[in-house]
Amino acid sequence: DVEEGTKYCGYSYENAATTCTAPCPTGLSSECPQGMSCYSHTPCEDTGSFYCGVSWNNAASSCRYPCPSGTDEDCPANTNCYAYTNCDETDSFMCGTTFEDASGRCERPCPSGNSVDCPYGESCFTHTTCDPNGGDPSDPDSPNYDPARDPNSPDYDPATDPDSPDYDPDATRAPTPDPYIPGDSYYCGTSFLEASSECTHP
Repeated sequence: DVEEGTKYCGYSYENAATTCTAPCPTGLSSECPQGMSCYSHTPCEDTGSFYCGVSWNNAASSCRYPCPSGTDEDCPANTNCYAYTNCDETDSFMCGTTFEDASGRCERPCPSGNSVDCPYGESCFTHTTCDPNGGDPSDPDSPNYDPARDPNSPDYDPATDPDSPDYDPDATRAPTPDPYIPGDSYYCGTSFLEASSECTHP
């Protein structure tokens, strides 16, 4: 039995599965616009990753306006609804003063993607390099190791350690990271996912 909500029209299965704009709940191609066929088992019911933007990259990096219906009507003016962004993968959304700062500290998650969840002077950065399963930042063997969080390190700073009674969420750590330059993150690929995971062709 075919799962409800997975049947969509398209010129091909790939077209139906990536546009998700014309449902055909009966499974009959006669429900589809001329030239299209009805395809089942599409991932179109998984709309948690559908977001608005001026481009797919913009939607996937800002993660600001969800469009669960899959239609542009859910979106602000001059934007469109894009399917299968990675906006539903919020484990790496972190607060920081810059992208590098958020990726380097990995201390304060902001799964909503909204900067109001961050301390004063910080913003929420999506898709940082933080590994939420990377382990304890005070453990030297952890991929998330941070000497400023390790009480046995000469670089330990109790003001930046959330487990310390002297923790100060507004404390700034020296040295200040270099400013994030968006141009440094432009990489080639056949898709956003390939470009962002390979990072081999600037």
